[in-house]
Amino acid sequence: MKYEHIKRPNFVLYGPNGEMEELFCKMCGTAIMGMNEQVKGRRMGPDGKWIEERILRFRRFHNYAELKMEFWDGSAHVTNGCRDCLHEGLTFDQMYELHVCDMEMDGTLHTKINRRRVPKGITVIRHDGGGIT
Repeated sequence: MKYEHIKRPNFVLYGPNGEMEELFCKMCGTAIMGMNEQVKGRRMGPDGKWIEERILRFRRFHNYAELKMEFWDGSAHVTNGCRDCLHEGLTFDQMYELHVCDMEMDGTLHTKINRRRVPKGITVIRHDGGGIT
């Protein structure tokens, strides 16, 4: 599909073992999730200096947002993007492209059928970094 509103249709960057390493906003291409170093714990070393144990975790960035759209058949779909691009003023064409872009990442029969759904409107948007259930 040729997109008018989606600037980054390949919005997931995978690592060498197939794990997600970075996630981007489909509309503008800004990174919204990625690998971040996190302090797992601290302990005093034998020399009296603090030793921090760090781990890499896949985490949401400060600009991460989620949007839930409803379709005319009563179903719904949750997508993600950046807080600048996901807002109440999205057009139906923009919502449709967001939905189709998500469906193209999977490619199963179920998702091919769901591509035909038509957005009715937005039901929820979260800009606080949390997820929608």
